[in-house]
Amino acid sequence: MVMKENHFSPRTKEAFHDVLKSLPKGERQYVVSDCDGTLLFGDSQYVLTNDQIEYLNFAFKPEELTDIFKAGNEDKWTMERNGISIPFLLEKIQEDYSYLYKREYVSKDPKNFLRAASWQKDPIFIDFKIRLHHLLDKIYSLWGYEASAYGVYALFKGFTIEEYKTLSSLSHMRHSKIKGLLQRSYFYPDTNEKVSYLDGLHPIEEMKELLYELERRGIDVYVASASPEETVKDALKLFAFPSSVQVYGIANKIDSQGKITAFKEKQEHASPI
Repeated sequence: MVMKENHFSPRTKEAFHDVLKSLPKGERQYVVSDCDGTLLFGDSQYVLTNDQIEYLNFAFKPEELTDIFKAGNEDKWTMERNGISIPFLLEKIQEDYSYLYKREYVSKDPKNFLRAASWQKDPIFIDFKIRLHHLLDKIYSLWGYEASAYGVYALFKGFTIEEYKTLSSLSHMRHSKIKGLLQRSYFYPDTNEKVSYLDGLHPIEEMKELLYELERRGIDVYVASASPEETVKDALKLFAFPSSVQVYGIANKIDSQGKITAFKEKQEHASPI
């Protein structure tokens, strides 16, 4: 048995070897795995979203913001959570974004991505950042992961696929250099409620080793993720997972101008890293 990096204990290796020996001969063999939290420490999509918010990399106008978040969930936006009115929260975010947009702090240019700027100390930017993280958190607590993920994908409206790939690659590279997972904490300005999220992205070496062993044995590996397909592929490529891995992720729907819309659609075919 070849598990070169020795991340597994001898007992685990032996158990894995026994499982492989028990597989039926002559039949197709394959493994399906999640990505974020299974192959990676951290979340390939959310670290990108964290950076997008931190550096104001957006491609939509202020008047589009409300419709972007409401699309597909119009009947849910009258709800409150822990005394917070979702419509009020969204309205405040739009006001903050309008202020930042008019002052030309917002940029879709990848050249401006991950660059510190004086406006990051502006109290309105700080409120905007915290409120937007708070909104994404409230969407999750109200409607679950799918709706929360939808809100995250909506933030990429207006980017081309190539722009999106560039941002994803730059963000993943930055987070790979953060030691461990770093918790960021702020207090929501309207209720003083704590808002937290994690930075950092790293491979789980045991799983990486396992996937190479499966590849060596001719076993197909599929990664099925609720993150956008391009972010998953970029992260797995960055951390040198086997190139034979096939990825099923959320596909970005493209409009007639070649730009990402605020909508997502199911991916019907896997594609390699």
